[in-house]
Amino acid sequence: DEEFASLIDNNIRVLNEGKLKDTKHVTFTILGHLSENVLEERLKMLGEVDMIHNTPTFGNIFHSFFKPHPNVQKQIDSVSKELGLVKDEYTVVHCRVRHPKAYPMGEKFRDVFVANADKTGLPFEGRFHELAVGIASRAIKCAAETLQYDVENHPIYFMSDSSDLVSYMAFNLTDSEYTSKNPRWFQTEGSANVTAKELVSKYNVVGRDQSIVNAHIDKNKGRPSEAYYAT
Repeated sequence: DEEFASLIDNNIRVLNEGKLKDTKHVTFTILGHLSENVLEERLKMLGEVDMIHNTPTFGNIFHSFFKPHPNVQKQIDSVSKELGLVKDEYTVVHCRVRHPKAYPMGEKFRDVFVANADKTGLPFEGRFHELAVGIASRAIKCAAETLQYDVENHPIYFMSDSSDLVSYMAFNLTDSEYTSKNPRWFQTEGSANVTAKELVSKYNVVGRDQSIVNAHIDKNKGRPSEAYYAT
């Protein structure tokens, strides 16, 4: 956060006192979603009372600008009905685990380079399995701790760019036949698999059936339009 705050201060100085002080129009793009608390504190000091991203404002703005295509809305309504998702009575957890930047450059998972992760996916086994499940567990914990309602009695809809991870978290971990076939995964207290199993036992984690995989819009091009409805 200190580095992020310093970046903001330096750019403000450039605008007010530096080479851009006489420039009429400046566009400054900054990726701030991981240090949003720094931006929010500065906005509060200026009198702002609505931080947008964690208030109803963001959703209201989004739905004012965007409406799903009727075919997509049909899928949304179908899944919502199947899983018992009622407006304002569930939350959504999304895990982006296939992004190449999340792993060291040149790393491989079973001969698959991380650079190709978005296009080809990563094998859901070994180290990637442990990492992905750990990320999912942290995300579910975070959602459960920050929600303002009784989360234990409301669904948490789980979504990911890895269909394997969705199947694992929303279906496999509550399937006694599946877990009994992999007993050694659940022997070590505190391991990623044990923690995940405990979480889905405590909370109502649900997910869409993954018979239609979550296709990456940029990297999985050329498919018929309905192949992207799930995404």
